[in-house]
Amino acid sequence: MTNLRFSKAISNFSPYKSHRYDVFGPKVNRNLTLFRPAALNTWLQLEADPLVLYYCERPVAIPDTAPKRVVDFWVAYSAREELWLLEPNKANPPSDERERTLPAFSAWATSQRLFVRHVEPMDRCTHMHFLDNWGRIVRTLSANRRYLTTSLLKRVLGCMAEPQSLSSLMELCPDEDPVLIQTATFSLIHTGRLRCVDIDAQPLGPASMLVGA
Repeated sequence: MTNLRFSKAISNFSPYKSHRYDVFGPKVNRNLTLFRPAALNTWLQLEADPLVLYYCERPVAIPDTAPKRVVDFWVAYSAREELWLLEPNKANPPSDERERTLPAFSAWATSQRLFVRHVEPMDRCTHMHFLDNWGRIVRTLSANRRYLTTSLLKRVLGCMAEPQSLSSLMELCPDEDPVLIQTATFSLIHTGRLRCVDIDAQPLGPASMLVGA
């Protein structure tokens, strides 16, 4: 995307007693810092969705909140932009002040053609395999995608006339580095051109089944 509305977080100040995660986002091609497991899980959800073109963590603050409340993510699709507010857990319900200030903030967002969405973060107990698998995909792409070529991606796609396991796909390209075949496969999953049918049911491995999207 060009002319990004939000390109970096307004602040990397760590909230009190929060966990800090420094990660690289292939979709935005930069490092970012996240706080809280909920934000980390939601970031993986954004990387996993091929319809998401771009995103930005903590793009803007909600005025008149104390302590300052920031929007968790700006999310850009082809035809719309959203501001994501991660819902607090049930043990930490929204404050009265947040509920008071949100209508005015939502009105401002609407005037800017931004849709405010309240998002329930993925629960790790329920989505463990999905989150672990996408963590692996993102780490692999961060390390190796610079070695991918257009011809290799086309070759892998050309082997997908019918469903293949990851191991059988590698056997179809015996002259290629297996690491690069795996990276190409993960890149095609990341961009939505391939789909791993059991990505949320079991760890990624040689038996993982792939289909064309």
